[in-house]
Amino acid sequence: MVRQVRDTALALGEKQSHIPAHTLQKRRQFARSIWVSKDIAKGEALSNDNIAILRPNGGAHPKYLPKILNKRAKRALKAAQPLQLSDIK
Repeated sequence: MVRQVRDTALALGEKQSHIPAHTLQKRRQFARSIWVSKDIAKGEALSNDNIAILRPNGGAHPKYLPKILNKRAKRALKAAQPLQLSDIK
């Protein structure tokens, strides 16, 4: 019953201070991240047409999306791979 009450509190937006760290790490692997949706050539600008925010985690956090839009790719990037911040000029 205690676990259900805590889960309900989390669903309503309570801070997660009482959740063990290993549980948070497991949750993060299913979080969204930025992925390459179409092949991107070296030097090509990143846009909403060639990147997407998808699950699972593996790429850059979606909070960086506004900062990386219109930036250029350091190298050629294949579709269906997570975008790393190190891939951006």
